[in-house]
Amino acid sequence: MNILRKYSLLISLIPGILLGLLVTQGHIGLSLLWSALFFYAASLLVIHQKLYWLALFVLSLLPMLSITIINQQNQRQHQPFSFLEILIFLVIFLFALILSYRIARKKELIEPIHISRFPLGKILIGFLMIFVASLLTSFIGSLLKETGTENQAALNQLATAIPTIVYAIAVVGAGFFEELTYRVAIMDGVLKKYQPLAFLAALLLFTLMHSPSNIYSWLTYGLMSLILTTFYYRYRNFYLNMGIHMLWNGFGILISLLVR
Repeated sequence: MNILRKYSLLISLIPGILLGLLVTQGHIGLSLLWSALFFYAASLLVIHQKLYWLALFVLSLLPMLSITIINQQNQRQHQPFSFLEILIFLVIFLFALILSYRIARKKELIEPIHISRFPLGKILIGFLMIFVASLLTSFIGSLLKETGTENQAALNQLATAIPTIVYAIAVVGAGFFEELTYRVAIMDGVLKKYQPLAFLAALLLFTLMHSPSNIYSWLTYGLMSLILTTFYYRYRNFYLNMGIHMLWNGFGILISLLVR
């Protein structure tokens, strides 16, 4: 195992490339690059015994994945979200939430939840910083004639097809999953010994997971990620970051409901 870890950067190239080729069926392009990078990173996590990050990553995707699958099935059958499907989503959401929390506590990534770890003043400051960044990116976007992101467009479309309560829980709850997976588990877990690299990885991974497709979307999610990553780097408080993120997402839902 020590030999594997010593040469892990080179050894991981083999499964990264082979599995990338398998998934993309040998097609050369960006899809192969991203697939190879994903499996390369996964191989590194396995070698360095950091599989808990993969578990957190998968759990973070479960709520939105379950909504997407149920919604696609309903669209094919031309039927609305049923009460039973809402319950199924809630069970999946709570399962992912509780298991993620337990993993994070077991790995000592976060402190036990307590009201004292939600500093209202800092949460409001973080929210206002993201709000100002949003105004700035909107102004730049208007100059570039780029006024939206593919990620937000997909969310807006989804919001019209599913119950508001389901959409709100998934989007606000993303503040928990994304801060834990893309910030805490990287900066205080996988790359704890390499803080400059951890900062950069957390900054970029969060941005990339929101599928930026133009300058406006790169600025939108990049600046938000920069603010949240800086807050965590400075205060090392998961609940502070989660509070800022949830408040911002909740604000976005409120605005979308008002203009619908």
